[in-house]
Amino acid sequence: MSIICETITLTDFDYNRFPAGLLITDKNKHIVFANDYFSDELDWQDGSLIGKKLETLLTKSSMIFYESYVVPLLVVEKRFQEIQLSVLTASGERVPVLVNTRVIQQQSGFVYWSFFSASNRITLYQELIETRKDLYAQTETLKKLAITDELTGLFNRRELQTRANHNIARSKRFVSPLALLIIDVDHFKKVNDKLGHDKGDLVLVELSKTLTSLSRELDTVARFGGEEFAILAPDTSTEQAFIFSQRIHEIISTKVMAEQVITVSIGIATLDDTQNKTFHELFVAADTALYQAKNAGRNQSVIYTKNIN
Repeated sequence: MSIICETITLTDFDYNRFPAGLLITDKNKHIVFANDYFSDELDWQDGSLIGKKLETLLTKSSMIFYESYVVPLLVVEKRFQEIQLSVLTASGERVPVLVNTRVIQQQSGFVYWSFFSASNRITLYQELIETRKDLYAQTETLKKLAITDELTGLFNRRELQTRANHNIARSKRFVSPLALLIIDVDHFKKVNDKLGHDKGDLVLVELSKTLTSLSRELDTVARFGGEEFAILAPDTSTEQAFIFSQRIHEIISTKVMAEQVITVSIGIATLDDTQNKTFHELFVAADTALYQAKNAGRNQSVIYTKNIN
């Protein structure tokens, strides 16, 4: 079962087998998910609660208590455990339930609710604990997916920029060098045309492993898009970055990736205390040097200078 609503995605767990009510509301208190508990126990037809305001389900007194007492605690504590509220069935009958709430994504305002009967609270509470473990595990998985490239497992473009901004600030503060290498597979279209896209993907995966093995733990290795990769190397001067790039060329030349020997072109740009570059400026410089390397015949590295157009 997969539930997708704006920025929250829940997968790989059958929430309809959860032995209690499971509800998710957004920042505007609209219901974006309700499991089968609400149709089985409260007679709300399947999907009929989706898009409705929370007060459709809660009684007026429960809604007042939620707004005046629970919401302030959620802002501070991000959770509220075991409060008794009253919910309404589809026909308007009041049903007392025990409720747990937790903020899932603070910026987006998603709140997770679980509803269960006091008569089964011990059993259901244990079930709730197990379900929360699953949700925590999924949260970690989602965090990882948000910052990594699906094919290679490297950091993605967004995470590269985040880390670059942090490292640029650090370099300026401590007056330390910072290098960015942009690496592009030469004639990659020919690789795809000759071997097929599956083999082309294998080339990218193998190349990502090679770049990771050659990099230091403090470096950020990312897939910037397509056949383009980037390595952000803190405390690395222009000369050191060029030596590193030559090592990359040397090792890649000995590798057979998906039955294919490949070459790469590399553009290098460095940040120092006089240039005061942003990440965008640093990337544009390295990308300009990369295209110079390609125009010069590929399979080589070029260091960005102001004379390069």
